[in-house]
Amino acid sequence: MTDPVEKADLPEIPTQTAVLDRIRAYAKAMGWTGGKLASEAGLSRGTLGDLFDPAWRPTSTTVFACEAVIPADWRPDSSAPIDGQAATTEALAAA
Repeated sequence: MTDPVEKADLPEIPTQTAVLDRIRAYAKAMGWTGGKLASEAGLSRGTLGDLFDPAWRPTSTTVFACEAVIPADWRPDSSAPIDGQAATTEALAAA
């Protein structure tokens, strides 16, 4: 029997909030509206109409499509909330 995997050996899994914050931060950094990000992700423009609404809860398909547009090594500037902090329209506008 092998030793169980140490918790420290597991990769960190981002929270749903962190993933949505990353998508919002990328769109903001690029100067894109939700419609522009949707176009880049191959989604209908209306799919991301509420992108900057804190209550926005996309489907996993939408999240995967948006994440596919964002370079894997892209990191937002430190003023954009991505580490589990709740994103708000005001916080993103101030970033």
